[in-house]
Amino acid sequence: MISDNDQGDSSEDRAPGHIDDPTFWLDRVVFDTDSSGRPFVYEPDEIIIEAAALSVGDNKERIGGFRDQRDLPGGLVLLRGVDQAPARIRSLRRVKAKAHPNHLFFADAFGGMVTGNPVTFGNPVTFGNPVTFGNPVTFGNPWGGGGGGCGCSSCFGTYQPATRPDDVPRKTLARAAADPGPSTVDSKVGDGMTVLIVDTGLAHSEYRPAFSGAVPDLHKPEVEIPNTDGDGSVDSTAGHGTFIAAIIERMAPGATIEIKRMLSTFGVGDDATIGEYLDSIAVDDLPNIVNLSFGTYTEDDQPPVVISEAIRGLIDKGDKRRKSCPDFQGPYIVASAGNSGSCRKSWPAALPEVISVGAICATGPAWFSNFGPWVKACAPGVDIVSKFFYRESPVNPPPPIPVDADGAPFDGWARWSGTSFSAPIVIGALLQRRHLGGTLDDAVQALIYDPHLTRMPGLGAIVNVHP
Repeated sequence: MISDNDQGDSSEDRAPGHIDDPTFWLDRVVFDTDSSGRPFVYEPDEIIIEAAALSVGDNKERIGGFRDQRDLPGGLVLLRGVDQAPARIRSLRRVKAKAHPNHLFFADAFGGMVTGNPVTFGNPVTFGNPVTFGNPVTFGNPWGGGGGGCGCSSCFGTYQPATRPDDVPRKTLARAAADPGPSTVDSKVGDGMTVLIVDTGLAHSEYRPAFSGAVPDLHKPEVEIPNTDGDGSVDSTAGHGTFIAAIIERMAPGATIEIKRMLSTFGVGDDATIGEYLDSIAVDDLPNIVNLSFGTYTEDDQPPVVISEAIRGLIDKGDKRRKSCPDFQGPYIVASAGNSGSCRKSWPAALPEVISVGAICATGPAWFSNFGPWVKACAPGVDIVSKFFYRESPVNPPPPIPVDADGAPFDGWARWSGTSFSAPIVIGALLQRRHLGGTLDDAVQALIYDPHLTRMPGLGAIVNVHP
């Protein structure tokens, strides 16, 4: 059963950057480089700072005024409407005030990474041979190389820092696919479990493929349409949440799937907004598993402050929940490692509390998958087939769904690649393992953390199942 996990109308105020404005990310995304020359992306006129620091010394003068402020988890405050925010942050740091940019996150880990031509770089004959490709001696040691990812000798692809929003895709990379046929999974797999998907939302009822169970007719920020900017193509990340939800539904049809829209149809969200939402989840409303199929690279590779605080808070709330409900399991946070072919830490996947998931293909590591000692598991991530936009023919039909890049019409199914889809496959596998006997905790130990598991260098435990 899929629901919208509605938290009230205030969610619309928290939606990232006028979530339904297709030009927002083009106008507002700022690409910068940190002290090591590595790029990161942030909101240009916002500062995240400890609330206590606002009243210390001349800090308010250093900030130089702001339009409004919002309380965030962990005693933090978001200041909006700050002129020359990066310079203000540097000034605050010189007096030891903890100030941070409001980092932006992207579904499919957009951000200027180019992984190389799959014909020459992903060819299993030349590069996909496990003997040469997976060997730390010839391939490059995925546990070393200086990290940073940064163009080091360990990295799969070629690092190309994005310098303008035009470097980020505006059209979907999904391709139309045929209906794969009914699932043969036991309909009770996932019973009693709740999975929360924080993503682009669920396709609007006029574009929504059929899901099992009752799906509410959503008309709030939880829903999305294929083409918000009217450019004749499906937006780059439109349908992302629907696609992920259907992977989990197909692998664990008995699970309750809740969906919260925190990313636009161009895949953009921000640290403050997403962290604030995660922090707002009450102890009694905790899901068993949370899927976060988005990521970012941060200034000096430091964890994003708000989401980090919120995820630690979710773990603490799980401990509190078990005091009154000993049978509660989780919450486990599962996040995609990113598609940059890089060993640079992508957040939130690299947080120690998170089950970070990379991608594999038929011959080994997927050529685009991020990797490193911070990646805990890997699962199929190439040409995954799942539900996508579907347009019926009611009396007053909505605008048509644009065709894919090959000119094929979308008819409820698509194939798509990325670690974004490896993460929900791991969730489905965990719920299937639980169904065989034991608890969710047992399943996580058996599939992710058991020291006897076969692991792929830099990609963790291999979870080789398909939706």
